[in-house]
This record gives sequence, structure tokens and C-alpha cells, in this order.
Amino acid sequence: MPVIQNLKCMEQTLTEPKKLKERIVQMHEKVKPIEAEKIRQEREQKLKKDSVESPISKQKYKVISKEIKELEKTSSFEQVMTATMQRMVSQAVPQKIHWRVYLDLADFAKRETKFQEAAALFKVVVATQPYAYQGWLEFAKMQEECGR
Repeated sequence: MPVIQNLKCMEQTLTEPKKLKERIVQMHEKVKPIEAEKIRQEREQKLKKDSVESPISKQKYKVISKEIKELEKTSSFEQVMTATMQRMVSQAVPQKIHWRVYLDLADFAKRETKFQEAAALFKVVVATQPYAYQGWLEFAKMQEECGR
């Protein structure tokens, strides 16, 4: 009799980890959507928070925007794009205003009839800051003007 009891105990200990593992997997499957939703909400909150600019960010945007306007008068789109990217790195432009700079560059590309470059920049704008209506609006206007 003790041998049979020992065998039953051994069988239980062998099957328990399997059951435990199955329960852990089931719990994980339930938790994954909750975690994914939580991550999505955190990202959404961060994007909304980034859409609010500080006075320092606004000032840095004004400076770089003014530089872009000056370059537009004398340079080609490629030169303006290169110079702007270099300035963004050298002046440590805050991440929260990158979308505005890209919007300015997209607008310039559109005025220079470089629609592919403009479309690519508009896509960057709406991906970077999807809660800013200006990017969506300008992108839609350009698409309409191009007959799409």
C-alpha cells in the first residue's frame, strides 16, 4: 500500500507543475490585453502631454522657424532640409516641437512642388504628434490639391 501511495504522490507532483504552468499561461493570456491597453493609454497620455509646449520650447521653435524662413528665400529644399536637421541637433531642439519643424518643412516642400517629400514629411508629422490637427489638415489639403 505505501508503494501505491508513493506512486500517487509522485504522479501528483509530476502533474502539478503542468497544471500550474497551464494556469500561469492562462493568466498571462488574460493579462496581456490589459497590459497592452495600459501601455497604449500611457503612450496616448504622453503624446497629449507633449502637445503642450513650454515657453522655452515655444521660444526655440520661434528661433528655428525664423531660420527656416530665412533659408527658404535663398536656398533649395534639399539645402533647407539639411541645414534644419543640423540645427535641430546642434541647438538641442526639444522632442516636443519636432513635429512643428517637420510641418514647416513639409509646407515648404509643398510650395516647391516636391509632393513626395511633402507627403513623407506630413506622415512624420502625424506619426510624431497625432493629436495636432494642423498636420492632418495640411496633409489632407495637399492630397486634395494633388487630386487624391
